[in-house]
Amino acid sequence: MRLASIFLLGLAMSVAMPAVAENGPTQAPTTLRWKKLDDAMDESVRTRKPVFLMIGAKWCGYCHKMDAVTFRDPQISRLLATRFSNAKMDGEGETMLRWPPKKAVSEAEIAYGMGIRGFPTLVFFRHDRRELARISSYLDPTQMKVLLDAILAYDASGALDKGIDFERWFQAHQGQ
Repeated sequence: MRLASIFLLGLAMSVAMPAVAENGPTQAPTTLRWKKLDDAMDESVRTRKPVFLMIGAKWCGYCHKMDAVTFRDPQISRLLATRFSNAKMDGEGETMLRWPPKKAVSEAEIAYGMGIRGFPTLVFFRHDRRELARISSYLDPTQMKVLLDAILAYDASGALDKGIDFERWFQAHQGQ
């Protein structure tokens, strides 16, 4: 995927995006609470926070590694808990969710309908359900921090409303 290559190239060059806001001191970790996707979307409408959706599978080793390493990192868990509405979904699961335009569909049907073919896949949505970005890859805490800061900056920039996709925006803003 082109976005993954650009993203990893930016990390390899040690170019970090500036944070949109202060994340506070990195003392005690914040507990990360996962919601069902429909509940996270409802929360996003109320709070205007972007939705972060982690799509995985029970057999996915890299999904388990993200749980054990990336999401347990105090800086990552704090940033996700305070700036995003977080959802986790089994891309092969049968749990039924409310998802427009249908009233109830399984997690697997949602993932299939979104074109998800690999795990883990990280998807970000605005409060209006418009997709901000997605990446299918394991991310360590350093990579995840760069991505989260970039998503927040992209969302705040209004670039999506101007028809500028995340990949193009990210390329233009590397090193700033």
